[in-house]
Amino acid sequence: MSEEIKKFKLRDEKHVVAEIEIMAWSPTMDLLALANVNGEVFVNRLSWQRVWSLAPPSDGDRAGGLAWRPDGKVIAVGYKSGVIRICDVEKGDLVYVGLVKGGVTYLEWMQQSKHMCEGPDLYVEDNTSKYLPTAQQVHSLYTDNSLSKDHSTLEAHERFRSLTSQKELNLFIVGTDINEVNLFSYGAFPTGVMNVSIDGVSEKQVVDSAVVSPDLSYLSVVIKSTNSSGYTSYWTKSFHTSLLLARHREIQILASKYIMIASAQKELEVIIEQMFEAWEEILREMDSKLLKFAESKKKSQDTSVTNDFLQLLLTGTTSLELQSFLLQDLTDKGLKKLGFSIENSYSNIQKLVVKQLQRVCHNITSHLSDLYGMSQWYDKYGVLGLNPTAVHSAVQTAGAFAVKASELQQVIDTSIKNFKAFFRWLYIAILRLSSDNPPADVNRMTQHDVKFVADFLRDNFSHLVGEDKNSEDESASNAVKSSKHGFRLEKVGQYLKKEDLVQPPNYSENPWTQFLDSTTFHKDSKILYPLMHGKSIVQGKALLDQAIAHAVLEPAHAIGDSMKLHMTYQLFVTKTSEPESPPSKVCQLTDEEKGMMWVAYAKQQFPCDKVYLLRYSLPQPSELQVVSVCVGKFAENPDEQSDRPSCERHQFLDFAVFNSQTLTLMLKEDGEDDLTLLVQLNLTLVEAEHFTRVHPDAFKPDLQVKTVDVGPLLAKASVNYQTNSMGQTIAVGGIRTTASMLLRSQRRIRLFLLEDSEGNDEDDEDECPDDSTQQEDSAADSFRVDKEDRCEDEDKENTMVD
Repeated sequence: MSEEIKKFKLRDEKHVVAEIEIMAWSPTMDLLALANVNGEVFVNRLSWQRVWSLAPPSDGDRAGGLAWRPDGKVIAVGYKSGVIRICDVEKGDLVYVGLVKGGVTYLEWMQQSKHMCEGPDLYVEDNTSKYLPTAQQVHSLYTDNSLSKDHSTLEAHERFRSLTSQKELNLFIVGTDINEVNLFSYGAFPTGVMNVSIDGVSEKQVVDSAVVSPDLSYLSVVIKSTNSSGYTSYWTKSFHTSLLLARHREIQILASKYIMIASAQKELEVIIEQMFEAWEEILREMDSKLLKFAESKKKSQDTSVTNDFLQLLLTGTTSLELQSFLLQDLTDKGLKKLGFSIENSYSNIQKLVVKQLQRVCHNITSHLSDLYGMSQWYDKYGVLGLNPTAVHSAVQTAGAFAVKASELQQVIDTSIKNFKAFFRWLYIAILRLSSDNPPADVNRMTQHDVKFVADFLRDNFSHLVGEDKNSEDESASNAVKSSKHGFRLEKVGQYLKKEDLVQPPNYSENPWTQFLDSTTFHKDSKILYPLMHGKSIVQGKALLDQAIAHAVLEPAHAIGDSMKLHMTYQLFVTKTSEPESPPSKVCQLTDEEKGMMWVAYAKQQFPCDKVYLLRYSLPQPSELQVVSVCVGKFAENPDEQSDRPSCERHQFLDFAVFNSQTLTLMLKEDGEDDLTLLVQLNLTLVEAEHFTRVHPDAFKPDLQVKTVDVGPLLAKASVNYQTNSMGQTIAVGGIRTTASMLLRSQRRIRLFLLEDSEGNDEDDEDECPDDSTQQEDSAADSFRVDKEDRCEDEDKENTMVD
């Protein structure tokens, strides 16, 4: 028996700069995530090497929960502002950023049982990646330093899509302070949202804990409410999640499609930002000079700018004001530079439209078309809330957006031609006015070129201040409105504003448009894409996002509404007597092997004498089984000599879920405030006959239950005694069964490894490394850090002691 005894052995003690609020160990690696009072999140190795850090999304925001994905490759951080960040564990890069209503109070990430993935797959593998165009990174418009973690690049899109790489479905559970529970498949697809408030309770309620059973059949939520008198009530609500269980494979496919679409939406956002960056600089100099010239013409009440330019075009002569403007403000060299800038910028925008924007439009339309086909299979997908009408509307909107992208490309083509002709003619005019002879190859102006210039003047110069006196007020208003972004002449910039087009293209002479206007058969057509008349690309993107959200996010409400309430009961009521003491605590865990749900809770503030254990069978619980446990004198091990006298009574300082059958207890000896004990409690040691059985409707907070002393069930050799310390919180986990104890100051952390009490595991591992050590070594290769910088940071932290 002594060979089976294990205990936590102290590995190290570290100091931190700011008080720690939350600790969470990776389930697969020796990585510890820490969230402090400043809202910062750090990931450290067991050796205390810093892997990465993450600043809060805004000043004053603090983390409300941390949750590792079961495979340990990503970690989620939930904030009091409702922001959800999912970070890649290797470098801390953001994989996905989401938002929930209310502030985050609890996070959990669970994975469905592996046996649910066994058997034949009834669905054909999704092979869209084989025929849809793939993204190519664009480096011409952004430098490495200009991209923040919050902006998605191609690499970020790939990380986002990789969220669905796991074979098993995983659910990310978010509890909020508005008493809502949100379920996300693969951390991104909204799979369920439901209000879990307790009827008849007027106090503010928050979600304290929520867990879904591995077989996806049951959801258990703990709700906490506090009244003005200082009394805190803990309630438990349990739901049957039959739709989640019956359609988990369909939800998995739906989530994969959603993530592909959402990733494309993020790409669209980046592409439009890049287009706006290219557009922002192209005509700023020309705009300011022409606007200044037009305002001077308006004050002098002389001929209009258009008349001056037309006179120059037709007769070769012009007013002294225009001559001065051309020779002194523009100049031939300045015009050359401006023309090159315009052509280069338009070319960059056109490349983004042709190579990126149209590609992403095609991908979104293709994925939405797949969803439309899926939505018509009601028994499989329609029952999840996927509405064919809403999805088809999203397909139509995506098609209309693609048409708008083609329209922008045509506008760019036309603008480049007109600008080239206009600047070529203006360059010749400037040379002639300056008495220089234009080169022979440039001096030729055909009638076609003259028409181009005349059209350019007609279509653009009438929008300058002071033009078209019959509608002077309207033109001036448009000019002022456009001047906010510095645009006057060209038509491309208007597509990148959050407003209707000032000069939409005229398609009245287009034969196809004339044909559609003359017929009515296409009004209800599901094949023809509608046109976004007068809308910009930015407005079209907003309409597309709205249509996709309406089509794809509806299943979250449908699945949430399908969850049937099974039982509600008040767990306990407590009063906060000492604000500085740790509050009461509730933990939920599921034992998949035995089909049991466990709830461990302490009714009083820590330190307390008892911890209650409540359990019930899944998936159809008919009764609750409750027992309270205390820790008295530990069982002596005759093979081990100990000078420490036995204590007859211990108090609980904290407890944490170690695995599906074990709790880690943090204790103190009665009357001893400078000694902390760590010990493992296997829940199977508590015999079934000790539990009090009661129907859920008959359960009451003051229910009298039997108290079991588990001290004799725990070997004294398995207890770790920590002197000169008073523990505040404990966290456990990791592939090598690690633990961290946060001391009462919340700025000192002790690190532990669970090892055999007799052997020297570290020496054994050095001689014959096991799988866990190999994984740690592999992790060391993955998480490369600058040792000198880390040592310097560690020295700084160690100097800041309470």
